[in-house]
Amino acid sequence: MKRRGKKRATIAIARMILTAIYALLSTGEVFNPSDLKKFDMPENLKRKQTLSSAKEAITLLVSLGLVPAGSISLDALAG
Repeated sequence: MKRRGKKRATIAIARMILTAIYALLSTGEVFNPSDLKKFDMPENLKRKQTLSSAKEAITLLVSLGLVPAGSISLDALAG
């Protein structure tokens, strides 16, 4: 199977993004990122995704110096 190329893939993704933006603007709906987690997904996968997002957020806060390292626990999310 022959690959189509990077430029074509970029155009395809841009078109999908523009289509989504047009749909939001034409309906007046407000984008809410938390809606992305409302799809039917196994509970363990939801928990894993939430834990991963929390770890990334904590890493960012620590790297920016807003929170001291080790001051936030993820025990409540892991259990």
